[in-house]
Amino acid sequence: MSDASNDFMSKVDAFLAKREKLILFFILLISTAFALFLFDTKLSDGHDDSLYIMSGYKYYKDFFGYFHVANAPFYTMFLALPIAIFGINLIILKLISVLCFILFLFFFFKALRQRIPYIILFSVMLTVGINSRFLFYSHQTFTESFFLFLQSLFFFFLFKHLDKENLTSIKDSWQGWILVGFMLFILAITKSVSIVAVSAVSLYFLIQKNFKAIAFMAVPFVFFFGIFSILKRFIWEVPSQFASQGGKMFLKNYYDKSQGTEDFPGMLQRYFDNFDIYISKHLFTILGFREFNSESNLIWGIIAITLFGLGLFWAIKKKNKYVQLLLFYTLALTTATFFALQAHWGQERLILVYIPFLLVGFYYGLYMLSKGKLAQITQPILLIILIIIPYVSLKATWKNAPNNTTKLRKNLRGDVLYGLTPDWINYIKMSEWIGKNLSDSDYVACRKPPKSFIYSGGKDFYGIYRVPSQDADTLLSMLRQRNVTHVMMASLRIDPSKNTGQTITTVRRYLSIIQQKYPNALTQVHVIGQQEQTYLFKINYP
Repeated sequence: MSDASNDFMSKVDAFLAKREKLILFFILLISTAFALFLFDTKLSDGHDDSLYIMSGYKYYKDFFGYFHVANAPFYTMFLALPIAIFGINLIILKLISVLCFILFLFFFFKALRQRIPYIILFSVMLTVGINSRFLFYSHQTFTESFFLFLQSLFFFFLFKHLDKENLTSIKDSWQGWILVGFMLFILAITKSVSIVAVSAVSLYFLIQKNFKAIAFMAVPFVFFFGIFSILKRFIWEVPSQFASQGGKMFLKNYYDKSQGTEDFPGMLQRYFDNFDIYISKHLFTILGFREFNSESNLIWGIIAITLFGLGLFWAIKKKNKYVQLLLFYTLALTTATFFALQAHWGQERLILVYIPFLLVGFYYGLYMLSKGKLAQITQPILLIILIIIPYVSLKATWKNAPNNTTKLRKNLRGDVLYGLTPDWINYIKMSEWIGKNLSDSDYVACRKPPKSFIYSGGKDFYGIYRVPSQDADTLLSMLRQRNVTHVMMASLRIDPSKNTGQTITTVRRYLSIIQQKYPNALTQVHVIGQQEQTYLFKINYP
């Protein structure tokens, strides 16, 4: 390897190292600016963001009398604090999410500075910091920004602890091990699949034959998790989050137990289906190399796994413990995710939280490969790649930013529903009407109860997510048992971008079965909208 080729990358890294604070400030500044340009004051069309806020509110109202069981609870517990101070203020909650995203970038830098080449570190940060999909989730109340922040904080503490000279002396390192164990516990109660992070870190120490370190890490993790499990059992009186979610994970259909559980070949098929969806499609869609509606293509998946494998190979060969741990963690969590998820969910945000670490693996492998005999050719090519990828992210973001400024301006001036399609405007207005006009004893069933909860001012709704029977009496009995007095029927689009006439018909089908047998069972109370209307019916139980 010639000195000239060595100097090329060395000079680039030296240039960046001398200006690291300036570059960090620039990335944080431009990321904050784009996050605010793309800021949306409204809730998304999804379900979970509203659910988290609703659960946060219920924790605020009765912390020890409510427990969020839909998934890991820590994020909803965290939301209880700003809700207690500001109420259900969507702008405040979304700004907190933006802050978490910026803190993620900051601690990502702190965790990896001087531990990987600066050209890799800043390229990943810039790619993520100006990427339109990351920026979209940066101001949503999903868990993504919060979890990204917690991951970077975990690696910051872990890597700082690994730099200590004597990790096998409990006297010299016990504080660090407690902190690492605590952060692993926090990750596990924020996203359930993160429980496998313990095995990922253990694998690293196992390779190092540092068996004491595994024990020192595991003891505080088990302690914190044990205390939390005891509190759940005796204060909240709920089962383990992993027992309840783990059982559902093996179902063929998450929402229909009658279809039974997956066998081993079925779980393998699920893994490969999800790999194809999240790696072959969503990864490269998020990075801007594929169209949003493009089909998955295994060639892209093969490229990704080759680059990741190359990065892991060089990390092990060069004994870079930081990259090893980062990639062991990423491999463990993505593998667990692909086994756990139902393939038909296919939500891009579920892979998004691992993309920064995947990119570190991709870039590290290419960087080390460029140090060979052909370095004079491969190093400039690598530099071009590390410039192109952030550029592709910036291009997509720059295209979207001007389109959002008009909506944001109108939303902040009081037109809070501007930018929504008529189906959602009517749905939200009906939720508001119900909150103002129905009594506390009235209980309304609808398709999106968490969203209705928020826009009604905190009124509980019952969710109709499927039609479990074709028998009218069975359906009525289910509503009666839950003291449902009204049903809200909306015209929510299947294709959110345009009115094709096709809508989510779950509630409509539910009510039509009842009305066929009991024509007088439903009385229309209110309707909102000239098109894509939302209706409110009172139930007259026979």
